[in-house]
Amino acid sequence: MDLYLLRHAESEGNATGKYATEQSGLLSEEGKRQADQLVRHLLTLEFDQIVVSPLARTLQTIVPYLQHTRRRAEIWPELAEIGNDPVRGPTADNWSSKPFVDLAGLPDVFDFHDGRPVMPIADEPIPQARHRVQVVRNRLLERYNRKPKLLVVTHGHFLQALIAFLLDIRQPLLISHQNCNLTLLRHEEGWWKLEYTNRPISNGQAV
Repeated sequence: MDLYLLRHAESEGNATGKYATEQSGLLSEEGKRQADQLVRHLLTLEFDQIVVSPLARTLQTIVPYLQHTRRRAEIWPELAEIGNDPVRGPTADNWSSKPFVDLAGLPDVFDFHDGRPVMPIADEPIPQARHRVQVVRNRLLERYNRKPKLLVVTHGHFLQALIAFLLDIRQPLLISHQNCNLTLLRHEEGWWKLEYTNRPISNGQAV
């Protein structure tokens, strides 16, 4: 399995440094331009499955590609962003959810995993966030390992934690994953291999 990890396009929060408003979680004008530019580069990869975080900035990032290809993506609530350093420490047995709220007026191009339209609560305890990362890791191996190419659209901190969990690295990764950059991990014969990380695709390098 080739696992492509894509960080969302630039959000208003990324652009302004202000994260306390409802608008901060939506794409900025530059982010919308980035999302449009992604389409032609992602077309060359021919994904078998596309999964995405429930947060507005990730959903907005992949909408232009889905509309262009007339495909649907599956929302995994567990892919929502997490806090710093979720790799070390205790892990909860579950995570707390709240009803999904569409802040972006999204088109009908998404389905929720297991039909549950939920997302993590605000101010989530780190042990619950760590549990979500484990859920994603296990789901990838148990239910999606036969998919040759899988695209996961998520967030910077979540990407760092998922890579660490997949590679069994029990310390924070010092990888800064920029907006719309791509990481590729390959799963072969029971092992994960990091092919590249944080690679820009606007210049075609990742395709």
